[in-house]
Amino acid sequence: MVKKSANAGHSKKDKPLTVLERSQEAVQLQRELAETDPSSTKDLATALHDLGVVLRSMGRHEDALLANEEAVSIYRELAEADPTINKDLAVSLNNLGACFPAMDRFEDAAAAHEEAAGLFREFAEADPSLFNGYLASCLHSLGIDFRKMGRYEDAARVDEEAVSIRRELAADMDPSISQDLVHSLYNFSRDLQNIGRLEDAVLADEEAVAVLRNLAETDPTRKHYLAQSLRYLGINLSDLGRYEDAANTHEEAASLFRELAETDPTVNEYLAPALRSLATDLCIIGRFEDGVAANQEAIDLYRKLAETDPTLNKDLAVLLHSLAIAFRKMRRPEDAVPADEEAANLRRDLAETDPTINDDLATSLYNLSIDLNSVGREEEAVCAIEEAVKIRRTLAEADPAHNLNLAECLQNLGAYASHLDRQEDAAQAHGEACTVLRELAETNPRLKGFLASSLHSLGIDLSLIGRIEEAILADEEAVSLRRELAEEDPTANGLLAQSLHNLGVDLAKGGRHEDAVVADEETVSIRRKIADIESTPTAIYRLANSLNNLGVALPCLDRHLDAACAHKQASIFYRALAEMDPAVNKELATSLQNLGMAYQKMGLHEEAMTADEEAVSVRRELAEKDPTIKNTKDLVQSMRNLSDDLRNLGRIHDATSMHEESVTLLRTLAEINPAINKDLAASLQSLGVALSKMDRQEDAAETEEEAVSLYRELVDDDPTLEIDLGSSLDNLGVIFRMMDRNEDAAGAHEEAVKIFRNCTETNPTANGNLASALYHLALALSDSGQQEEAIRACEEAVSVQRRFTAATSTTFIIDEDLANSIRSLGIEPPTDDGDDDAGDD
Repeated sequence: MVKKSANAGHSKKDKPLTVLERSQEAVQLQRELAETDPSSTKDLATALHDLGVVLRSMGRHEDALLANEEAVSIYRELAEADPTINKDLAVSLNNLGACFPAMDRFEDAAAAHEEAAGLFREFAEADPSLFNGYLASCLHSLGIDFRKMGRYEDAARVDEEAVSIRRELAADMDPSISQDLVHSLYNFSRDLQNIGRLEDAVLADEEAVAVLRNLAETDPTRKHYLAQSLRYLGINLSDLGRYEDAANTHEEAASLFRELAETDPTVNEYLAPALRSLATDLCIIGRFEDGVAANQEAIDLYRKLAETDPTLNKDLAVLLHSLAIAFRKMRRPEDAVPADEEAANLRRDLAETDPTINDDLATSLYNLSIDLNSVGREEEAVCAIEEAVKIRRTLAEADPAHNLNLAECLQNLGAYASHLDRQEDAAQAHGEACTVLRELAETNPRLKGFLASSLHSLGIDLSLIGRIEEAILADEEAVSLRRELAEEDPTANGLLAQSLHNLGVDLAKGGRHEDAVVADEETVSIRRKIADIESTPTAIYRLANSLNNLGVALPCLDRHLDAACAHKQASIFYRALAEMDPAVNKELATSLQNLGMAYQKMGLHEEAMTADEEAVSVRRELAEKDPTIKNTKDLVQSMRNLSDDLRNLGRIHDATSMHEESVTLLRTLAEINPAINKDLAASLQSLGVALSKMDRQEDAAETEEEAVSLYRELVDDDPTLEIDLGSSLDNLGVIFRMMDRNEDAAGAHEEAVKIFRNCTETNPTANGNLASALYHLALALSDSGQQEEAIRACEEAVSVQRRFTAATSTTFIIDEDLANSIRSLGIEPPTDDGDDDAGDD
C-alpha cells in the first residue's frame, strides 16, 4: 500500500503553501535519488502520489493530475516485476480518477476508477476485511462517473455492489461505515430513479432513513442527515404517486429541520425546500389548508434567505406561483391574485438578466390573468394575458416548441376580450390561435380538439361583429373536426352539438335557412340521444335549447306546424326543469312566446292565446321578483303578442287593455332608462291605432300624439326613426279626420308626406309610406273643401304607388273604404294583386 514518505509528512498546523513546498521538495529529492538508485523509484511514486493529494486539496486539479499520472505510470511499470505493487497502483488509480471530474473528463475518471476497482476486487477476494472498504469507495466514485456520463444502468450496477459491500461492513454498526452506506444508498437511489425503477429507489431511500434513524438515536448530530434522507424519500414517494406517504415523510423532515433551525439558523436553507415539497404533497391529497400553511411558511423563509442570496428569488417565485394555484383550487381567487402578482413581479425582474425566466414569467402572467378575471378585474386580466402573449410570441419565434403555450394564451385573451365586448380584439386573438393550432395539429392530431374549441370561439366572435360568412366558415371547420373526433370518441358528441348549434344560428343570420334547419335538426338528434342516455338536467336543458332554435328556423321555410311541435317539446322540457330550478323560467317563457307565434302563423289563435297567456304569467312573476329592464321588456313583448291573439279572436277590449298595461310598464321603465323611449314610442303608435279601431278617438289621438312627441325627440339622435315618426303622424292624421278635425288631419299628413319624401332619397321602400300618406292627405284636404289640392295629392299618390310597385315588385293594397274615397275625387286608384297590408287606416 502507498505510504507517505518521511519528507512529505506534515502537521495539521502547517499552512497549505508549506505543505505544498515540502511535498514538492520530497518529489525533487526522490527524483534525484531514483536517477542514481533505481530501487528508490517506488519512493518517487509515493512522493508524487502525496503531491497529487496536496495539489487536489488546493484546487490545482491539472497539476494534481500530472503528479498522479506519473505516479500511476511508475507503479504500473513496477507492478510488472512485483505484483504486490498493484495495491499501491490501485490506490493511485483511485486518486487519479478523482482528478478528472474537475475537468469534466468523466470517461477518463471512469476508466481509472474501473481499473482500480478491478484490482481492489482481486485483493478483496483474498482479504475482504482489509480491501472491501477500498473497493466500496472506488465503486462509489465509479458510480458517480457513470452518472455524469449518463450511463445510469452502469451507475446503478456499481452502486448496488457498493451498497452490498458497505451493508456487510456496517453490520457491526460502525457509525463511520454506516454513514458511508447512507451515501451509497443515496447514489443508488438517484440512479434507480434515472432508469425508472422508482419502487426500488424508494426501498434504497427507506433503508438510508432506517440507518440514519438508528444513528440519530445515539448521535443527535445525525438528525440533519436523517432529515435530508427523509426529504429525498418523500420526493421519490411523490414521484411514485404515494402522496399520503410522501406528505408524512416530508412532514417529519420539516419537523426535524425546524427543530435544528432553532439553534442553527443556517438550517433554514434546508427547511425551506422541505416545506416546499410538503406543501405540494398536501395540496395533491386535498389538504389545501395545511398545504397553504406549509407554503406560506416556506415563502417567509425564502423571502428572508433571498435578502442575502438574491438567487433564491427564483425559488421564491415558484412557491408564490404554487400558493396561487392552491388558492385557486380552494376557490379563493382574491387571495391568489396577490401571490400571482408577486410571482410575476419577481420573474419580470429576474428575466431582465436571465431571459430563460421569460417562460416562467409568461406562465405566471397567464395564471394571474385567470385569477384577475375571476375577481372581476377584467381589464387588468386582459393586460396580464396580453403581456403573456407578447412573451410567448417572442419565445415561439425562436423556438416553435412554445407555440402551444402561445395558442393557450391567445385563446384566453380572446375569451377575456369577448367578456369586455371587445369582439374585434377577441376575433383577432382567436383567429391567431386557430392559425397556430392548425399548423400544430398537422403533426399532432391530439390538438384537433383544442383547434375545434378555438374555431368555435372564433365563430361566436365573428357572428357578434356581423362577419357572418366568416363565422360560418369557422363554424363549419369546427363541426368537421368535432364530427371526426366524435367518430373516434362518442363522448365528443356533446361538443359537436355545440358547434352545430352555432352553425345553425349563423346560417340563419346569413339567410341560408334550409342549411340552418339541417344543422339544427342534427343538433336536436344528437342531443336527444345524449339526453336519453344521461337524462341529466344539463342534457335535457341543452336539448330544449336546440329544439327552440330549430323552432325559430323552421318558419323561414313555412314549416309552421313543425316549428310549433319543436317549441311545444321545448316548453315541456323547460317546464319540468323550472320545477327544479326556477331560473329556467326565462327559457320557458321564451319557448312559450315562440310557440304562440308559430300558432299565430297557422291561424290557430286559441292555441296561440293559451301559449302567450302562460308566457305572460311566467314573465310577470319573473319581473315581480327581479324588476330588471330586461325582464320587464320581455314581459311587454309577451303582452303585445297576447294582445294580438285577443284581437284576432275578436276580444278587442281585452286586447286593448293588455296593450295599455304594456305601455304603462314601458313608461315606468323609460323614467329609469331613457333608452326605453324607442320601445315606448312603438307601443304608443300601435296602441293609438288599436284605440281608434275601438272608436276611442280621443284616447287614440292622445296616445298617438305622445308617440309623435317621443319620436321627435328620438329622431335628433337616431335619424333612422324618421319613418316611424312619419308613420305616427300619418296615423294621427287619420284619427283627427275621424274626429272631424280636418285641418289638423291635413297638417299631420302634410308633415308625414314631407318626411317620407325626404326618406325616399336614401330608402326607396319609403315610397310605399309616401303613397299611403298622400292618399290620406288627399282625403283630409277634400273634407276641408280644398278639392284641387286634394286631387293633386291623389294624383301624386297614384304616381308614387305605380313607381313603388314597379321598382320593388311589392304589392300595394288599398282597402275598399279608402278606394271608394279616392274614387269620390274622380280618380280611379291603381289595382295590384297581393295580400300585404299597407297604411294604418
